[in-house]
Amino acid sequence: MRKTFTSRDLSPAHLPREVDGYDISWVRTSVLAQYCNPFEGCWIELDQPLRVDEVVAVIEAGHEDLQQPFAVWTQRRNMAQQTARQQHARKVAWFARNGFQKPIQVDVGVPSLGCYPRWLVEDGNHRLAAALVRTHLLGEDPWLPLAVSGSVARAKELGLG
Repeated sequence: MRKTFTSRDLSPAHLPREVDGYDISWVRTSVLAQYCNPFEGCWIELDQPLRVDEVVAVIEAGHEDLQQPFAVWTQRRNMAQQTARQQHARKVAWFARNGFQKPIQVDVGVPSLGCYPRWLVEDGNHRLAAALVRTHLLGEDPWLPLAVSGSVARAKELGLG
């Protein structure tokens, strides 16, 4: 598997503070995963959460695939379960094998306004899942680039900013 700058070999002091125009912070995969773990269910069109072993099987078979974004929600909702599972597993496997640089976008909410998002990840569930697969396969706890929105105080409280 190719390493990117999310490798455990680097510390946040040596990592860029801006990626693709995003101001970013760096957190360990395990920190973000304690608030939202894609393998505990985030893709609502799946009747059961995707499993790490499904992604590992895709990697072992060499069937990783970075697909274009899914069709509009009405089409995704009608997609066969097995097809949807395979598409998610292939995309996660692609990121696990190839790495990524685009930050995972999270919204921590604004407690003073009563805003507490149920799921923090707005964009990047496949990338977060890939980092968790790398943790499973390689024993890494990679640093992840995050683009955080919401309350700065709340982000720091959660260890995400």
